[in-house]
Amino acid sequence: MSIKYSIITPIYNAEMHVEKFTEHVINVLKQFPQIEWIIVDDGSQDKTKEIIQEKLMPLTLPVQLHGLEQNRGPGTARNFAIDNAIGDWLLFVDSDDTLCLDGLGQLLLFNSSPHGADIISFCWSDSKSDQIKLKKDRSSLVKEKTDMLSDYLALKMDGSVIFSAVQKDLIKKNNILFSAGYHEDVDFLFKLYWKCRDLTFLDERVYIKNSRDNSIVNSISTKHVYGFFRAFDEMWKLLEAEGQNLKFQDAFHNGLIALVATRIRNTKLLAKVERQKMKEILLTLRDELTRRLPTGFEFNQTQYHQITKTLLSFNTLDSTSQQQMLLDEVNNLSVKTWSCKDLEHSLFLAPDQVRACCKRFFINNEIRGDVVLIDNIQANVSIEDIQKAKKALKTELNSGESTACDGCPYLEFKQWDKSNMDYIKYLSLEHHSVCNLKCSYCSEKYYGGKKPTYDLMQLLDSTAGRAYLYNCETIIWGGGEPSLGREFDTLLPTLLAQAPTAIQRVLTNSIKYSDTLFQCLDNPNVRIVTSIDAGTDHTFEKIRGKSKLNETLQNLAKYAKKKPENITIKYILRNDNSSHEEIQSYLDKVTKGNIFELSCFQISCDFNSECLTDQVVFAATMIFGGLRTRGHNNVFFDDLLIARLATIDNDQLYRVKSKLALYGFDNYLADPEKNQKIILWGTGWQAKFLVERSLFFNKANIEFFIIDQEYKNSEKFMGYPVYTPEKAASSALPIIIAASQSYQQIKNQLTKYNIPESRLFDKVIF
Repeated sequence: MSIKYSIITPIYNAEMHVEKFTEHVINVLKQFPQIEWIIVDDGSQDKTKEIIQEKLMPLTLPVQLHGLEQNRGPGTARNFAIDNAIGDWLLFVDSDDTLCLDGLGQLLLFNSSPHGADIISFCWSDSKSDQIKLKKDRSSLVKEKTDMLSDYLALKMDGSVIFSAVQKDLIKKNNILFSAGYHEDVDFLFKLYWKCRDLTFLDERVYIKNSRDNSIVNSISTKHVYGFFRAFDEMWKLLEAEGQNLKFQDAFHNGLIALVATRIRNTKLLAKVERQKMKEILLTLRDELTRRLPTGFEFNQTQYHQITKTLLSFNTLDSTSQQQMLLDEVNNLSVKTWSCKDLEHSLFLAPDQVRACCKRFFINNEIRGDVVLIDNIQANVSIEDIQKAKKALKTELNSGESTACDGCPYLEFKQWDKSNMDYIKYLSLEHHSVCNLKCSYCSEKYYGGKKPTYDLMQLLDSTAGRAYLYNCETIIWGGGEPSLGREFDTLLPTLLAQAPTAIQRVLTNSIKYSDTLFQCLDNPNVRIVTSIDAGTDHTFEKIRGKSKLNETLQNLAKYAKKKPENITIKYILRNDNSSHEEIQSYLDKVTKGNIFELSCFQISCDFNSECLTDQVVFAATMIFGGLRTRGHNNVFFDDLLIARLATIDNDQLYRVKSKLALYGFDNYLADPEKNQKIILWGTGWQAKFLVERSLFFNKANIEFFIIDQEYKNSEKFMGYPVYTPEKAASSALPIIIAASQSYQQIKNQLTKYNIPESRLFDKVIF
């Protein structure tokens, strides 16, 4: 049988493991006669070559053994082997690694059929867990060539040639050579990718890598650093020669930064190095990078950029304390990534989409948000599909690529739990847009009559779906009118059983009375949220599309007879429903007869508006104060309104305050000039948003933050102490709940810790 493959192995001073290597060579060649093995001894000073001669050469196997007089590195040895190879295809195998025989057989079988490729990339595994198939750059390998090359330059792909089979003609015709020194694979493989006509991927485990502690990937020295920068210089020379350097310069610069960041991010490896050598390594990284980056280069906010920028901020690294300070800062950054609460913990199911969030924000007066994970679903979608899409978006977000999340104020750079993608805490069911109203602030997305293009029950009631939902804390029934969905009457009880501890918030317009919903109110976790958005029937019809205000209030009253504390009445403020007369009429209706005395009142605004008018701010304050003075204590602004209120400046505050004073409502407003001590309950984005942007916190003194023990992962937040609720109980300071979605749950905690409700801050803050 003719030789199809030549396996190439450079070897040097491998006396300790060479017998095991020769056994593997014999095993492979006996099973696959269409393979030859070329071994090049790179000037070994021990008995490596003699042992190979003794074990292999007496056998009648297709083995070539060559010896170089001096040690010149694996690149030179590989070049020598390529010149002597008989096979049409080349595999590069290191002497302490092995091939998976089943995978190798699949590779040979794959190559027996025409495919047109001149590079075949395949999977591998680590010897410590050799049944796990690895290939982290498979998504890059299937991209268009330009995008794949950009990923490679940006160090998003594996730079090891050992995980590819290469046509010998591709190397010989283009005169591609390995360089001497360290990391010779990096530029060699890039040149192969650049010149190849076609690249294909074989989803089989062919290679088993032995991760030695002293291997190149597990070692660091100035020689390693210079070797990597040399590889980048070689790639840049090719780009310049091809006139493509400007096209790829952003990816190239990101690759240089990733090179530096990944070297110093491994602080455990650096810590093993003697102090003077560590200094040399760090200064070499800094100086070599500075020489290659353009003057005035702007770093972005991704982890690699921030780590590299931290290194550049150190002028000297002479002392142990300076080096430790750098390592501490790098350690702090290395565990942080960009993400958000929704991407980590939430799921939004639309009629033909899966979304990552329902947040909206503005960039240059253009509304953004409602970020889509999976679009145009035509068949069933799986939990695995959703998890994969979430991870892909997070990867893009942290690689500096443009995403739909760019500019979102809800993004946070912090340490996220690695298990977050395994389950959800928040599920939003927007799976159909069947509705009996057409609200003026809404869109066809929610009333267009679309039905789901996938089987919702199959998704959520599958084994994976039940596991994904089991620890869910909140399920929102939104989209169109939930009770009009054909599966509502069966799905609500099903999800109550599947997610037994989750709060089920049904966002119903309450025009249609649902007996299923009424019966499910026996479960304390079922909540009803209904928007009124008007105080008169005329305005209700104008805002919501039908003259149904009285019917809505009557149905809400029926629900409230069973569980008033589980009813939330919402008001979405706009210019056309926020007059003094309209708000006064609304207050009169919802407080009449004390039907809703124990209910919650949520105050919101139109998400389509980037800024709040004076009238809307006035109305929000009037509703809040009006309800509180009438004895309704469960009143809160939602996260959308809080985010808009935090953008108010002193001029608008003065105008609103003046108007409130005309009606005697100015006492509802907190004085931003008053130096007041307070406690904030909550350590999420909303608390951060309030403290950083609200005028009130220019003067207010935060004593400390409060968070439940199960969510407490730090002793400080924004520089202030973080305590559990017991600490609030021992204080007399007023408390601001800085987590609107959890307002009712936090309020319920007050009784548990014997904190009187009078401690809640009862003024509107801007």
